[in-house]
Amino acid sequence: MQQDSAWSYGPNGLPVENIPVHNQPTLVMRPVPTERPRRRRVRFRVRTVIIAAILFLLLLFLGSGIVFWYYPPALGWVSQPFLPSASNVVPWNGSDPINILALGEDQRFPGAKTHSDTIIVISVDPGSGHVRMVSLPRDLAVSVPGYGEMSKINEGNYLGGPRYEAYTVEHALGIPINYYMVLRFQTFRKLIDALGGVDINVDQKINDPTYPALQGSGYAPLVLNPGMQHMDGATALAYVRERHAYTTGDEVRVQHQQQLITALKSQLMSPGTLFRLPSLVSAIQGALETNLPGNMLPVIAMHMARNGSMEHVYFSDTNGMVNQCIGYDNGADLCPTPAFWTKVHDLFQNPQLAAEHATVFVQNGSYLTGEAAAVAKTLTTSQFNVVGSGNADKNDHAHTAVIINSAQSGSAPYTARLLQQMFQARLLTRSMPDVHAQVVLLIGNDVPQIQ
Repeated sequence: MQQDSAWSYGPNGLPVENIPVHNQPTLVMRPVPTERPRRRRVRFRVRTVIIAAILFLLLLFLGSGIVFWYYPPALGWVSQPFLPSASNVVPWNGSDPINILALGEDQRFPGAKTHSDTIIVISVDPGSGHVRMVSLPRDLAVSVPGYGEMSKINEGNYLGGPRYEAYTVEHALGIPINYYMVLRFQTFRKLIDALGGVDINVDQKINDPTYPALQGSGYAPLVLNPGMQHMDGATALAYVRERHAYTTGDEVRVQHQQQLITALKSQLMSPGTLFRLPSLVSAIQGALETNLPGNMLPVIAMHMARNGSMEHVYFSDTNGMVNQCIGYDNGADLCPTPAFWTKVHDLFQNPQLAAEHATVFVQNGSYLTGEAAAVAKTLTTSQFNVVGSGNADKNDHAHTAVIINSAQSGSAPYTARLLQQMFQARLLTRSMPDVHAQVVLLIGNDVPQIQ
């Protein structure tokens, strides 16, 4: 019997497998790993980084929003590189209460002088977060400095521009104006359109075939149905200017203006505004003329946005604040009643100015005869502690200056800041031992005056 070479037989006669013996260890081949697991790890890391970055940006955005909401001045610091101010703009510290004169101008013909159809004083108190809007009738009969008694209050803007209108409000009503803002109706429409329009509840049927056109002397008939409507800029502007369809005339215009401001506030707070910011900023810069520092505009807007119950005040004959009268131009004007003056005094008391009670001396360094006495009278009306006035060393000072008199004891930083903003003046410190006042207002030839 032939034996298989792979087998042999043991002593017991059973077959045994012949396994060759190797002196070297057996080499085991393992499969070479592919790149797939590594790619998966890289993709996982990239996704993790992207998610972490998105979460970080989201937290940064939310955190910044919370900071800006509870401390609006921080918004001014952040926006400064994007909203630079014009040269020689007097700063605001973001914490002092301020009064801003907001004017809406109607210019029918290019290059023509403008009257203020809308006059609103916006008071912002950052300490309390309170915002108040006081609408003044354009036909309010007051003393316009350099023009005459019983004149319409909007003559100040016609005679000398927004700075002189601010000076008129200070002179006639005793309301210190820190800054002004001017919106022309033609550009205001673009601002509303940049916001995406506004929602306004029209209070009655309006059919006015004689509504005046924005330019020229023609008509642009206005028809509006009552109820909530989404308006573009042209329609919203027409609504707030309409008065022929109402028996109360200018009074209803004031109410509609405040209604529009509330609608604008609501639209600013809508999520869609975030995506319109570039066009909105461009529209604001093109529509607004102001001496307010550029980066403070978002701060003011934030104060207005976070104030849920913004106070609106207006004066009319129906609430007993004014009476119909015949003014200087023999036209129908509105004369203040005793209740008007009481209300204005209560609204615009300045506890910070009263507490400092700093002494102020006014010097005339301009060519305008008697200007020191006139300004001193205006400042006294505006609650300043004026102790005297007189002429400066010369009458050709180019710029108005607020001088802190280091020769007198006691500091008066708030009084000096307020005067600096009211007159857009330089702030200096100088020893003036012959002047017995803590602050000296040196009137220069850039003082607001009739043009």
